Amino acid sequence: MTNSTVTKNSTYYGAGGGGIYYIGTSWKENMFSNCTIVDNSARNGGIEIQRDGYIRASRIPFINSLIYNPTSPDRSFVNKDSERSMFFNCAIPESLALPSTSPSFDIVKIASWNPVSSTETINGITHTVYRIEDNPALKPIVGAGANRVVYSNSYYTPDVNYTSPSFDQLGTTRVNSPDIGAMEKAVTVPVLSADASIHVVVSNEIDPLTIADTEPNKALTWTVSGDVPSGVTASEDANGMTYTLSGAPAKWGDYSFSVIASNAKGSDDVKVSVTVYTAPVLSDDAGIKAVKGSAMSQTFPAVSGNHLAWTLSGDLPSGLSVSSDDNSFTVSGTPSTAGDYSFTLTASNMAGSDDIAVSVIVYEAPLLPDNIVTVEAVKDMSITETKVSASAGNHLTWSVRGNIPAGLTVHSEDNSVTATIMGTPTTAGDYDFSIIASNYAGSADIEVNAIVYEAPEISGSAVELQAVEGRAFSAREISVNSGNHLTWTRTGTFPDGLTFSGNDSALSISGTPSANSAGDYESVFTASNLAGSAKFTATITVYAPPALSDTAITINAVEGEAITTRAITATAGNHIEWTSSGTLPGGLAITSNDSEFTVSGIPSAGSRGSYTFTVTARNYAGSSSAEIVAVVGAKNYSLDVAEASTLATVLSGLTEYELQTIETLKLNG
Repeated sequence: MTNSTVTKNSTYYGAGGGGIYYIGTSWKENMFSNCTIVDNSARNGGIEIQRDGYIRASRIPFINSLIYNPTSPDRSFVNKDSERSMFFNCAIPESLALPSTSPSFDIVKIASWNPVSSTETINGITHTVYRIEDNPALKPIVGAGANRVVYSNSYYTPDVNYTSPSFDQLGTTRVNSPDIGAMEKAVTVPVLSADASIHVVVSNEIDPLTIADTEPNKALTWTVSGDVPSGVTASEDANGMTYTLSGAPAKWGDYSFSVIASNAKGSDDVKVSVTVYTAPVLSDDAGIKAVKGSAMSQTFPAVSGNHLAWTLSGDLPSGLSVSSDDNSFTVSGTPSTAGDYSFTLTASNMAGSDDIAVSVIVYEAPLLPDNIVTVEAVKDMSITETKVSASAGNHLTWSVRGNIPAGLTVHSEDNSVTATIMGTPTTAGDYDFSIIASNYAGSADIEVNAIVYEAPEISGSAVELQAVEGRAFSAREISVNSGNHLTWTRTGTFPDGLTFSGNDSALSISGTPSANSAGDYESVFTASNLAGSAKFTATITVYAPPALSDTAITINAVEGEAITTRAITATAGNHIEWTSSGTLPGGLAITSNDSEFTVSGIPSAGSRGSYTFTVTARNYAGSSSAEIVAVVGAKNYSLDVAEASTLATVLSGLTEYELQTIETLKLNG
């Protein structure tokens, strides 16, 4: 039947009690095509078609037909064919009343049909249309044939004006063997749900994500392209209409992939991003070292963790700022103020958080005085502490470069701006060393001159020296056994023309005594230093060469009579020693002192005669001598001359003193 209206029939074909009922060995090709079928009842109500026998391929009893008001909805459209679609491209309103031009009733859905609602405009009118899907619940009615449907590409609508169906067949699919030629549900291009984003903690179950075709189509081919986290699995529903992701990612990271649904008409995909978080772990407590006025940058990477959000709480030096990315935190800038700062750095994400304490030291370069420090100490005695202070710098470390005296140290408290020289030196001497203050920003040094004094000790306590006027003095040194940096001073008398000088090893006296400087001098010399002093006495005698008042004298004496004392005077010279050589008349004696030599006494009886001896005046400067002739005569001297003619000869042989003592002159004859 084509382009017809079938209404109010008890039986259209075959045996039975009313309605449209068919049973036979084969269905007819397009039994109802472009027909309107209204108010029919079969023996069991509605429309019932049975097949008993062989059915040729591609025969469908109802095509492009409107079917209204089956009498018994619970028994409508019974198909006892397990291999054939009964309706194709048919509109089947679910109304129990006759069509009217303006219906206002609701659709009563037949539960087993599983309708899916959509809106379509047909013939200029917007209709609410229900497309009947292949529902597994109908399988017991349909039979055991796989992938068979009762209603292929058919619709039902409450719109009674829907009298000229013009549905898009959308294509058909034939499956199974060609000789059966089963008509499958029409296929459309898949249209999937929107792209998806998943956030989950590693090893935790994700919320299952189901991706569906919004058409919907059955038996889609699902594929995945991209990086799916291990531990995440996929499953399809029994009809291949949905694709579900589930499971627990085993490894953290960022993943992206596409889920693709495809069929003969085309394909669509859903882009899925999965962020798998792992809890942040930061390194041990960290520190930042920076220099005032110098640019710096320091990054703190996370040991583990991803997509981190960073927060800072605490004290950040002026001039520094912070920046961060998913996996690290950076402090950078140019600090303007030296000092100690601290803050807490926290990294967090969906999986948890971790924090570390960060200390920041902004260093300032050390600055020391530009003078030289002098330290004076005494061997084996504790010194007075000497301090060196930095006028700039922080967190200073102090050290020594050079030769510091044994027993002395440079001490400082941790990070102190002051260092102290202290201790007890054990070795005398001169030392030069430097004290260095250093920190992360640089270093500065100051020079130190240290003198360790040892008390002086002089070899001996007194010395006697001789010099001669006008004659260069052979320099004399007095040794120093110990002591250093000695200062020499003198008290007492000291000859003109002589000088003295001293050092750490000896005192030296030298020069040429001036004229008329003869004499005795005594000086006390003192060697001193910070450790003490030592003295010794120098007795200096400056000699003048002796000179005598006479170089020759005659002494006339008479036996038994005291002579007039005769003296030879030293007109020059000092500290003279007198010596004599020759014969002195008996009874006469000599005496001497520093200035004269004296002859005195009474010539002894029998000492008549003439005597000659030499007197010498001697000292350190030299000597001078005089000759003394002593004539001793007899008292009342008588001269007996035999002849007058010989008197003159006799007298001429007498001394003056003999001539004076002649008391009697007897001439014989």
